[in-house]
Amino acid sequence: MLRSLGSSAQAASLRRAGVGLLRRWYRPDLDPIVPSPDRVLHAVPRKSSELGTIHSREMRAAGRLPVVLQGDGLPFVNLSVAREALMPFLRRTHYQRELLTLEVEGGEKVRVLTQEVQYDDLKRFNVKHVNFRRWPRDPLRHPVKLPVPIIFVNEETHPTIKTGGYTHDIFSDTGLKCLVRDPENIPRFLVADMRRADGMDLRMEHLTVPPGVTIRPNARTLHNGGNFLVGRVKRVRG
Repeated sequence: MLRSLGSSAQAASLRRAGVGLLRRWYRPDLDPIVPSPDRVLHAVPRKSSELGTIHSREMRAAGRLPVVLQGDGLPFVNLSVAREALMPFLRRTHYQRELLTLEVEGGEKVRVLTQEVQYDDLKRFNVKHVNFRRWPRDPLRHPVKLPVPIIFVNEETHPTIKTGGYTHDIFSDTGLKCLVRDPENIPRFLVADMRRADGMDLRMEHLTVPPGVTIRPNARTLHNGGNFLVGRVKRVRG
C-alpha cells in the first residue's frame, strides 16, 4: 500500500503511474516471475524512549527512517534503517512484490515484503515511514494477500485498437488481489494477451497465472463462475 497522509488521491495516482511504467517497460522476453535477489537491509531496534513524533523527526534528519516489522501473528517491532540503503529499493517499480531481508541488529534475520509507505511529499518522493510484513512461517496455510497489476500485451493486434480504441483495465486502481504461497514465485505482474480476447473482452481464463498463485475470492472475482472480466476493449467515440 502507498499512503500519503490526507492524500489518498495522490496515492491512487502513484499506483496508476506504476502500472503505466510496467506497460512501458514490458518486453515479450521479460519474465513476470523473477526470484527476489538476496537483498539485505540492516535494521536497528528502536528503544521505547526513542518512539514518538519528535524522535522520528530527529531520526529522519540524521538520515535514518523509522520502520515497523509486523505480521505472521507476531508482535510489532519498531526499527530504523538507513535512508540511503532503502531508497534504491523503494524506487523499483516492483518493490511491493519483491522480498527483502531485514537483518535486525542483535536479533533475527527475516524475509519481508513492503506493506505500506508513508510520504511527506509524493512529488519529491520524501519517505516518512515504512511498514514491512514478515513472510509467513506457514505460507500454505496462511498465504500472502498481494495486489498484482495486469499487463495487457499485443494490444496492437486487436482490430478495434488498430482503429483508435483502447483497453480498459478493470483492476487498474487496485490490482488483482492474489494469494501467494511460494516466495520464489511472487508475480511482479500478470500477463493478459490480447490475442486471446473473446471479442471485446478479456477474462480470467485469458490470464497467465503462475504456480502457487491463486486469485483471492471476492464478489468481483467470483462473478460468472470465477471467469470474471479483467479487461474490455472500448471504442473512442466522437
